[in-house]
Amino acid sequence: MTSGFGFVLCPAGCTTRSITPAHRRLRPDVVIDTMDRLVPEQAAQVVVSTAHKAKGREWPRVRIADDFHQPKGEDTPIPQAEAMLAYVAVTRARLALDPDGLAWVDRWLATRPAPALEPALSPPGPTREPITAGREVGHER
Repeated sequence: MTSGFGFVLCPAGCTTRSITPAHRRLRPDVVIDTMDRLVPEQAAQVVVSTAHKAKGREWPRVRIADDFHQPKGEDTPIPQAEAMLAYVAVTRARLALDPDGLAWVDRWLATRPAPALEPALSPPGPTREPITAGREVGHER
């Protein structure tokens, strides 16, 4: 088991290279034998999934894989879909989160100017008269 983490999340295009660097050297019989030894998720020590498949699910501990890539170029923004997927990934952990796969985000944000704040919203308009003690709803005195 990897550092006590029971779940690894990566984007839709992730591959086993994040988990098994020697994946190119595996023979088909080794892969088939490994697949035959898989257990149901409830009995697994480690579960690997895409962040897309993790939507709506939670685990006690989550490790973010390094398949979330930093935008190339100084002025390249993080695409909204990627930011939303990263949000899904980091919100799957109930107890512990290892965000190393997204560690570049803090460095990337540090080189950007702070976003302009939205203007404050004006207070809401008049509201209904509050119900006070001694007055029942639907009955007038």
